[in-house]
Amino acid sequence: MRAIAFLFVTGAGALLAAACGDVYADVSDGTSTTTGASTADASAVIPRDPISPCPGQRPDENSPCAARGTTCEYGTSPDLACNARLECEFVPETGELAWDRRATQTCSVRECPKDKTIAALAGQPCVVPTVDGGPPSDADELLCPVIDGICACTTGPDGAHAHPRSWSCVKPVSPCPSARPLAGSQCFGRMACDYGSCAFKHGLKMECTEDGVWLTGGSASCE
Repeated sequence: MRAIAFLFVTGAGALLAAACGDVYADVSDGTSTTTGASTADASAVIPRDPISPCPGQRPDENSPCAARGTTCEYGTSPDLACNARLECEFVPETGELAWDRRATQTCSVRECPKDKTIAALAGQPCVVPTVDGGPPSDADELLCPVIDGICACTTGPDGAHAHPRSWSCVKPVSPCPSARPLAGSQCFGRMACDYGSCAFKHGLKMECTEDGVWLTGGSASCE
């Protein structure tokens, strides 16, 4: 899985994401580039309801929520699959909206190196710890936050771009935050930021919408 996308919907409106002065990280060698502005205008296509940021404190499962389809992420890992995720869903039995928790996987984020930079890790061999102590498979990947970006102990994003297991790193371009924002959290200023969507199996591109909310936006154009 190279990228995961969430669609946040409130009421009858839907978000049609449009890039405006998008900013991406070049995942090929840790350097960065920027893309030009897009002329797409989502507001001219279909009216939509505004999107609200997720609660700062993680809601309890089955507690009431306000906007059906809203997905909120809570945790400290740059890997979306390792963090708690709750979605606001309609419950037929009660006729109301409530938070439903999405499944997560067991991750070994505690095994991440501490206080490292991209320069210190990129290209270095690494080991992914496994739950049963056996050898890791090529599918196993460990995403770690570093001071100036994100690094993954990986064999590559897919079979076509496989390499010996080593640290592959991405440094987001300013004004993108060095740490991957949590899905549903508040942001300021339209931008798209790449956090390894082309370099890691679990990498993501995040988009700050005009409503000031971070959404997962799928992968950038990968060669």
